[in-house]
Amino acid sequence: MTTPQAFIGLLLSALAVATIQTIPASVALSDDETVIVTGSQRIYGNDAYPVYYRRAVQTSYSRARYPGFNHTTRVLKAGTIRREGAKVLPCDIVFERDVAVTLRDGTTIYTDVFRPANANATYPALIAWSLYGKEVGSQWLDDTPDRSRVPLSSVSELQKFEGPDPAYWGYVVLNPDTRGGEHSEGNITYWGRQLAEDGYDFVEWAAKQQWSSGKVAFSDNSRLAPSQWFIAAEQPPSSRRISRPLRRGKA
Repeated sequence: MTTPQAFIGLLLSALAVATIQTIPASVALSDDETVIVTGSQRIYGNDAYPVYYRRAVQTSYSRARYPGFNHTTRVLKAGTIRREGAKVLPCDIVFERDVAVTLRDGTTIYTDVFRPANANATYPALIAWSLYGKEVGSQWLDDTPDRSRVPLSSVSELQKFEGPDPAYWGYVVLNPDTRGGEHSEGNITYWGRQLAEDGYDFVEWAAKQQWSSGKVAFSDNSRLAPSQWFIAAEQPPSSRRISRPLRRGKA
């Protein structure tokens, strides 16, 4: 296991970073220089553990693929093709972009909301909890060998990386930028108590929306999967399901 001290040494060597500062972890990092700072993060209970933060890739960089902040609502009509070769939308979908969600400590994060266009119905919601970007983002299937064996024709390309496709499920799909991701406030957190509390707050926010049936679940794999376990440990009342763990040969 790499110790925090060893990790910072490797990181400094790899990045040729010249500056280490000590600031509160709640303070957003500066955009004008590459900097590593020491802070703290709650992992278990309310105990704070020392961690190192490095300023993330700026949203202005091309590899961030950030489409810009744009709080809008529009209807994606049935038959729409987002990208040549991708799945055709089978029904009308309401797309609410950059919806603000305020967490218990006052931090605001932003989520995209995809929901069926029937305004008189309510639906369960699926959450894809990650910081990769709400749309194409800094990671997407085209970056992986053979698109991770996910054919372009099988998805609408409305999904976030490793998240559920809004064109398939018939549920509300929520694609948040978690704390520190893209336009969301705060600094990025790793698995632990802060992430869990943020997820709890997001679940309960979703359950109270006018389009919601009050039933909320989490979906998908990789970083998204263990994040669900931390959030589930907080026991949000409106959370109904998390993804089943994968075992060799079984799902």
